[in-house]
Amino acid sequence: MIAIDPGSDKCGVAVVRRDGHILCRAVIDAHELHETIRDLLTRYKLAVFVLGDRTGSRWALSVLARCCGEGGGPGTEVFLVDEHLTSVEARRRYLKEHPGRGITRFIPAGLRVPDRPYDDYVAIILAERFFAGKWKEKLILPGPI
Repeated sequence: MIAIDPGSDKCGVAVVRRDGHILCRAVIDAHELHETIRDLLTRYKLAVFVLGDRTGSRWALSVLARCCGEGGGPGTEVFLVDEHLTSVEARRRYLKEHPGRGITRFIPAGLRVPDRPYDDYVAIILAERFFAGKWKEKLILPGPI
């Protein structure tokens, strides 16, 4: 399944299996979403998407619909997932997995600033919420993938 945290400037993208194994993840520029989705569809042959429901979701949905019209196969399932507090949870998870180095490791995580965008962590959290059955709406995009 491909999880997307859509944003106006950048997007978090992750391919996650039901067992929680992360096959790939990235933070991309928003204008690269179409190309990234086409690449992931080619590499992983997936037709299920999880999409955050807030900033950029309508735009990302239109990008997904465009991707669906470019290939062959059945319609694509898109599950909208509530993004409430995902950024807070993702920041916490990122800082836990990337403890500071040297003297910065003594600075409490709440005072540290991540050294890179962590939107890919948000995409993973959206996938986890989906697998836990916490999705809001299911859409079927017309046309083949």
